[in-house]
Amino acid sequence: MSEKPSEFRPCNVDSYRGLVCRLVDHRSTSVPRPMNIASNISYSLQYVEFLSTYYRKYDHHFTIDALLVKDFIIVCCGILEAVFYYVVKSRGWARTTDLELIKVSKGNPFEHGGDKIIIHTHMLRVLPEPVFEQMTFDQMAKKVESKRVFNDSGLYQKLAKMRKLRNHIHLQSTSQDFTKTDFNAFSRADFWEMSELLWLVLSSHLFNPTSEQLELIAFLKKPAATS
Repeated sequence: MSEKPSEFRPCNVDSYRGLVCRLVDHRSTSVPRPMNIASNISYSLQYVEFLSTYYRKYDHHFTIDALLVKDFIIVCCGILEAVFYYVVKSRGWARTTDLELIKVSKGNPFEHGGDKIIIHTHMLRVLPEPVFEQMTFDQMAKKVESKRVFNDSGLYQKLAKMRKLRNHIHLQSTSQDFTKTDFNAFSRADFWEMSELLWLVLSSHLFNPTSEQLELIAFLKKPAATS
C-alpha cells in the first residue's frame, strides 16, 4: 500500500459539526450548552474516522486489532449516547424529580422471619422546582426505543449488543471464562456492526444529511466484498 499511516488526515471537524448541527440547535433552551455537545460529537466523529481508516487499511498485531475495535465501539457508543441525550432532553422525555437526597441513616439490624433486616432512612429535601434526573446510556437508549424514534427494528438489536460490548470499558469486568477477555470479545464483525449502527443513526431523519454529508460518513459503510 502506497499510503502511509502518517499521511492520512481525517476530515475537518467543521465538516462534522455541520452534520451534527442539523440535529443540534444552538438556540435550544431545553438542553444545556448544546453547542458544546455538538462540538464534542464532532471531535469524536473525526476520531472515529481515523480509527476506522487505520483499522481497515493497515496491518496490526492480533491484540492491537481487537483493542482498536474496542476503542472504536466505545467512541461510537459515546457519540450515540450524546445524540440520544440531546433527543431525550430536547423532546421533553427526560425524567424529572423535585426531591434531593440529603442524608441516609443506617438503622440497627434486627431479626425478621429468620432473616437479618436493616432499615435505611432517607432524608430528602423538596426542591422549589423539578430538575432533570441523571440518565444512563442504557436508560436513554431504551427511551429512544420506547418512543420508536427509528423505524428499523434491526437498529435496536444492534444497539443492545453494542451497549453490552461497551461495558468492556471497565477492565475489571472479567469472567471465569477466558473467552470473555477483551482479546476474545471483539471481532471484525463487531467493527462492521458498530459502523452500520452509527451509519443508520447519522443518515436517519434525525440529521437529514445532505448528499455531501452522506459522503462524509461513507467510511462507515461496509464494502460489498468485505467479510
